[in-house]
Amino acid sequence: MLTQFLRVAEGRCSGAQLSDLMTDTGKLLADRYPRPTGNVKARANAGARLLKTFGGIPEVRTLNGTLVIRSAGCPLAALTSENPAACRVLEGLLTEYMGTPATICCVYEPEPRCCFEIEK
Repeated sequence: MLTQFLRVAEGRCSGAQLSDLMTDTGKLLADRYPRPTGNVKARANAGARLLKTFGGIPEVRTLNGTLVIRSAGCPLAALTSENPAACRVLEGLLTEYMGTPATICCVYEPEPRCCFEIEK
């Protein structure tokens, strides 16, 4: 059902509109969860734990000086394999939840894996 919804949304919205819709959905979803406190790394760890509740297998790492939440899988794989815009929901969720920008660096092939760079 969600895959079909995204197909329709992609057909009716411009790329920017669809991106904004998905990001705003994630930001509103974040309102359901108490915001973590602490430094950026502590909040990134909290973000990883939140992703885990959606079915991801995330870990926080520092790669080339950049803080990254990376998962061995994707909780939205059924959607993202066909509609990468679905990742914007998680991007918006993490950004709002952690209080710092999260930027998609996801891998879509051969198997979808979440990846978000966290701004320090």
